[in-house]
Amino acid sequence: YFFTLMDDSLLGQLGVDAEPSVPFQQKELYARTKKALRQLGTITTRALLNRRGRSRGAAYVLFGPESIRNAASPHAHLLYSVDPSRQHDVALSVFGHNNALLYPYTRRYLEEHPDLKFQFRPVTKFSSRDRMFEPHGRVELYSTELTLLNVMKETREQTTIRFTPAEGVTAIRLDLTPRLEVKSVTGPEGKTFPFMQWRHMMDQENFDEALTVSFGKPLPAGETFELKVVSEGPLFDAYAGTYMLAEEDIWHPRMDDTGGSMFELFCTTPKGMKAVGAGQLISEEVTGALRRYHFRTSRPFKRSTFYFGEFVIYDGKADETRVELYTQTAASDRAVLGWAGDPEYTVNEIENALKVYNRIFDAPLEIETLRVATIPVSHGRGFEGLILLSKWSGTRSDTWGSDLFRAHEVAHQWWGNMVQPMHWPEDRWLSEAFAEYSAMEYFNNRFGKPGKTRQQIEERWFKPVAIYDDYRTIPTLFGEKRKIDVNELLPLNAGGSNVYTKGPLVLHMLRYVFQVKEKSDEGFWLLLQDFLQKYKYQQASTMDFMRLAEEHLQGRMDWFWSQWIYGTAIPEVRWSQELPKAEDGGWLLTVDGEQKNTEFVIPIPIYIHGKGGQVMTAPLMMRGKTGRAQVRLREKPARVTLNDNYEALVVLSR
Repeated sequence: YFFTLMDDSLLGQLGVDAEPSVPFQQKELYARTKKALRQLGTITTRALLNRRGRSRGAAYVLFGPESIRNAASPHAHLLYSVDPSRQHDVALSVFGHNNALLYPYTRRYLEEHPDLKFQFRPVTKFSSRDRMFEPHGRVELYSTELTLLNVMKETREQTTIRFTPAEGVTAIRLDLTPRLEVKSVTGPEGKTFPFMQWRHMMDQENFDEALTVSFGKPLPAGETFELKVVSEGPLFDAYAGTYMLAEEDIWHPRMDDTGGSMFELFCTTPKGMKAVGAGQLISEEVTGALRRYHFRTSRPFKRSTFYFGEFVIYDGKADETRVELYTQTAASDRAVLGWAGDPEYTVNEIENALKVYNRIFDAPLEIETLRVATIPVSHGRGFEGLILLSKWSGTRSDTWGSDLFRAHEVAHQWWGNMVQPMHWPEDRWLSEAFAEYSAMEYFNNRFGKPGKTRQQIEERWFKPVAIYDDYRTIPTLFGEKRKIDVNELLPLNAGGSNVYTKGPLVLHMLRYVFQVKEKSDEGFWLLLQDFLQKYKYQQASTMDFMRLAEEHLQGRMDWFWSQWIYGTAIPEVRWSQELPKAEDGGWLLTVDGEQKNTEFVIPIPIYIHGKGGQVMTAPLMMRGKTGRAQVRLREKPARVTLNDNYEALVVLSR
């Protein structure tokens, strides 16, 4: 079934009473499809509204159950899309397919909400070989004014979007939390434009968090255009003296633009409260019972944020950067968490992390003040000049995990802010994996306990990837079934949760490649420094990093990238050793390895432990199914081990 917009009315074309452009043969299947499309809302029409511009050629094709070979899913529908107006211009989604519901909690959720069984779930999405995506416009500035009509209930938001439209744009789709109901959309000279928030028009569950605006005719391509969106609603949630954005990324109307934008925020809070926002604090003024803030980023970024509350501020300084920690009182923490945080320790750790990163990256942070706020969420985030730390672990001083968590978020000032990933989620690991690896390096530098570092690498990175017990049984195209593990489904460039586990291990392995080739890991750190300098305050892709790494190693590394960035397999290596006495009175150590189901190229470190705690290393080079290393020794070693510090992502056995 081929979907196009043939009707003049957008609502008419998507409504339950409208007829499709190609009539369905089965009325029941048509009704199911309409429910699924209603849950998608306006997402499938974004390109169709702009077919005269960059979206020409867009198409959505729906395949009914009779087109799908798996008889176990008689109600399955597949939606294939080619859409140049989306970052992943080619995608496949499904509803009603049994194997789209792999997780038990999803099945239970659908039992409680039967209408959601018609929700399309992504099977795969990727970019065409020649990327077609071009946003509806390149955004120069988001300028937002927040007026707290009632802190606990209502906020009035006015956002001005300054952008340059692409060719043929007659309508745009902006992401916006449905908590805010749009009151007006105006352009130059106050001209009003018709708009639609699909979620606010629905009487049933749907997932379209969007604002669609129609201009009636194409905007002048290449000319700066300003759009003002006014909305009202409960934007903030209150929690233990802190007011947090209910939606972290779509709290203001935002265009789907892979480039960065400048952000400006004006907000007035009660005088007794303090606020933190992304960017630099331009001004803070107190008038009567009110306090007014103005924040602005100094460079383009992809995201911004804002928090306010009854914060207590702790000060510090690292090199040329002032540190400000915004947190709650010890009594407040104790009441909520059952324990009080340690803000002095937290400030000290942030100072230490900044000093270590300034040194090892040779790219000192160029901001006057780094603000750090503890917030009631389970994660952390980094913005220009602002770090958000989870209240649950951000100020703890009694766990290794908290030390690594803080260091990870500080590292985002370099990985994610100084160098930003170009494509999402393909390049997500350039932010998260690099920050995670930096945190572990800081941990090792700060505490000087190699054993603890090894333990953290094993528990946080190695075991979640290599020692898995999560299997799924799936049917193949030919009907038989086979078991797969979750790692097989997730190459690193898919941008899933393994950017925090496999990602840093890939950097760890790359570091060992430098050690093998150059007898030192200095080249690895020079590579990271060069990467930061070359793409400072710019966007970079995985391909950019790969090319630069090959320049530093002076050779092609296709084998490495195909195995670890684009591949999913984890080698299992069985190894053995022989240690006969040599004719010269020394010893000849021979280590053999054999891969079970792979033929990877892998250098695996051999650790030769001598008397008195001395350790020497040598690589076991696997270039295919088998590999052998021989080392002549003057004295018989106490023991021989492999991969002590997890420099290779392999499962070893003897």
